[in-house]
Order: sequence, then C-alpha cells, then structure tokens
Amino acid sequence: MFTPNLEETARNNTRLLAAGLAAMHKITEQQLAFAQTAAEQIAKIQLDLAAQATTTWLTTTTELNRLWRETVIRTAPTAH
Repeated sequence: MFTPNLEETARNNTRLLAAGLAAMHKITEQQLAFAQTAAEQIAKIQLDLAAQATTTWLTTTTELNRLWRETVIRTAPTAH
C-alpha cells in the first residue's frame, strides 16, 4: 500500500518539477527578450543623442564662422 503512494508522489513531484523548470525557462526567455529590446532602445537613444550633439556642434560652428567673417570684414582696413 505504501509503495503505490510513494510512486504516485514521485510522479507528481517529477511533473511539478518539470512544470517549474518550464516556467523558469519561459521567464528566462522573456527576460532575455526584454534585455535585448532594452539594449536596442538604449542604442537608438544614444545614436539620437549623438546626432543631436553633432547637429548642435555644426550649427554652432557655422554661426561662429559667420560671426568671425563679419568681424574680419568690419575690422579689415578699407582700401582708399
């Protein structure tokens, strides 16, 4: 009598363990997918920020060059 219950308990425990491992595997897959998506989004944000910084730098440099040219023209001696 005791042996069938022990075998049934072992089978139940094995099924529960298999279900638990499957659930853990599923969670791990979801975590990996989330991490991949997050990494891609972070990379896109970094590229956007780099592009914004480059655009700002180019705009500022262009403006400084324009101001420098205006200053040089204004302060250049005039030919008589």
